[in-house]
Amino acid sequence: RRLQHVVQQDRHASLESWVEVLRAEGMATVQVGLDGLAAPISDQVALAKVLFSSKARTLARVQPLVKHAVVLDQMLFNVQDWIRDPQRILEAVHSSFGGSTVIVRSSAAVEDGLERSFAGRFRSVLDVPVHDRRRLNQAIDRVIESYTQCGRALSSRDEVFIQPQVGDVTTSAVVLTRDPETGAPYVVLTLDRRSGRSDGVTSGTSTTETVYVAHQTDPSRLPQEI
Repeated sequence: RRLQHVVQQDRHASLESWVEVLRAEGMATVQVGLDGLAAPISDQVALAKVLFSSKARTLARVQPLVKHAVVLDQMLFNVQDWIRDPQRILEAVHSSFGGSTVIVRSSAAVEDGLERSFAGRFRSVLDVPVHDRRRLNQAIDRVIESYTQCGRALSSRDEVFIQPQVGDVTTSAVVLTRDPETGAPYVVLTLDRRSGRSDGVTSGTSTTETVYVAHQTDPSRLPQEI
């Protein structure tokens, strides 16, 4: 009844006020920390930190939301878990991907943050056959070793994730929703149409071209390949 009274008196009453009423009524309550799990819709920075986590976790969150693209399935594991029991991880990878070819990707704690992206800083290893345990083991080790380059220490939040290797690549690209130099409202596409690789742009090893598209552009006016 008191809770109903609070709502009737102030329809904008805070959640904290409701909890205090419940406690006063003798109801058991448990306080749970939601840092990184929830944020006020009005706090754009806090909200972004909730929605965008590590590279791997952000892809997993986006996967069911995209309508005009496909985010491939992934297997994610913590670096500390790999150090403790690599054989268990290798078994799980084989169970998830069978005899296919995969890419072993970096997902360091500092990657794709709100202030820095560290794009291309850490290693990903392409075309790794799952059935070759030695190569798979080496690929994972190489990704993890790249986390400590330039004197950086491993973090307890560093992760590695594995996805199916994409083949027959006609074009790979990096897409930004702002001009990174000026912040101007353009979609910026950096395209690799030549190498046939999926990492040509991020590795900086391929000849690329850059296309700027104003935010309000009618998609029907764009070239078909864009």
